[in-house]
Amino acid sequence: MGGLFQGRCGDNARATVRLAFHDAGTSSLALQANAVPNGGADESMLVDPTEVQRAENDRLQNIVSFLQPIPAQFGVSLATSYISPAFSHFLRAQLMALIGTHTTGNHLFVDTAEANNTFDTTVDIWDTRFCTFKLDSDVAFSTDPSTSPDFTRFIGTQTIWTTDYAAAHEKISLLGLDVTDFTDCSEILPVSIDLAPLAEITTVGGGSNKPVTDPLIDPIKLEAAIQ
Repeated sequence: MGGLFQGRCGDNARATVRLAFHDAGTSSLALQANAVPNGGADESMLVDPTEVQRAENDRLQNIVSFLQPIPAQFGVSLATSYISPAFSHFLRAQLMALIGTHTTGNHLFVDTAEANNTFDTTVDIWDTRFCTFKLDSDVAFSTDPSTSPDFTRFIGTQTIWTTDYAAAHEKISLLGLDVTDFTDCSEILPVSIDLAPLAEITTVGGGSNKPVTDPLIDPIKLEAAIQ
């Protein structure tokens, strides 16, 4: 699998993360009740040709075409029942963990004058350094009393965020699915690279303007680890 993305957090890797969220994150009980097409954690983005054409899924067409042949290469099947996905609750804290994926994202539509610019200064590194460009939703999450504590607690806490994100991503990927017959294919994934900080800088942003510490990664040693 590492060969598909050249071992880097490039455009295909970023789009794959976005695709996983859009496959499940657009699920809506209200839309389903009114027979309006919506998503579900069922890989339907790869099998339903109409879903990727919806407005909220714009710019995902290329990654869908890129990924569609992959399951057959590894002898795995895609979900075939994708019309009425099941639903489950999702916690605010888990949503805040998922929002952290903007660390490797580009914004495309919010400000067309800055289209394709990144959300942070280390877009190729899976870290907690976002945002230099703020979405309205990010601002709302960071200031609303119901979400701010979970939003801000990930600042400068790479290990905590990574752990919480993995659990939240797994949950949203399995919403409504029966996993009893699933096979763990994680062995095909490359070994993760330890991003232990090589230096540290102090920034402000840990709630009530408390100082926090973000890791500063040595790009030369990171490239050596990728190789």
